[in-house]
Amino acid sequence: MSKSSDLSSAVVQHRAPLAPIATDVEPRLVVLPEVRAVIFDVYGTLVVSGSGDVGSADTNDPSDQMGDAFAAVGVFPPVLEIPSYGPRLRQIIKESNETRVSDSCPKPEVDIVAAWRSMLAEVGLNDLAEDTPLVVKLAAEYEARANPTWPMPNATKLLHQLRSAGNPMGIVSNAQQFTLSLVADLAPETGDHSDLRGVGFDLNLCFFSNRFRQSKPGPRLFDALNE
Repeated sequence: MSKSSDLSSAVVQHRAPLAPIATDVEPRLVVLPEVRAVIFDVYGTLVVSGSGDVGSADTNDPSDQMGDAFAAVGVFPPVLEIPSYGPRLRQIIKESNETRVSDSCPKPEVDIVAAWRSMLAEVGLNDLAEDTPLVVKLAAEYEARANPTWPMPNATKLLHQLRSAGNPMGIVSNAQQFTLSLVADLAPETGDHSDLRGVGFDLNLCFFSNRFRQSKPGPRLFDALNE
């Protein structure tokens, strides 16, 4: 269990074991002598994901998950209003993405913290909406419940082997702020759960959808990697 004290640590602290779904695909190992770098996805690759991807837009929203997230940060809004927060959040995400679709941005991505801030302001929790650290913590507490994760079997071993062999490693992934804690926790002995370098990743080879406001399978993240 992570000892991280950062605002996103809930996504690590509240994990419980998850097993990946078997693919029934036989491994086919071939020698690739000219590999310049190994680039990973996160959800479904380095970590097992309960909902399949990052963020709250595509998850079901039992009100107890939302209520538990608020309680975890010490905020107690009216109980009868809590069930409406999840649908409002998803609507904000949907509308934000729809308004940004264009030829140059076929797959928009939100900043989930900004989406939470908008939702909180809409429901009248203005003081909370203006407290960015608390919003980050709230978003992470909800993500931990709505999209539970667990390290992919042998992911840490693989990263260690690649790092020992001197292979440059990077990430191209749909991600949010709390995703960094999930990846960094694959090397818990470093004690730093916000710095991907402790796991062996080259930060110049790491590209996350929330930073570019575009997601896969759109081409923007891959274009950035190749620049």
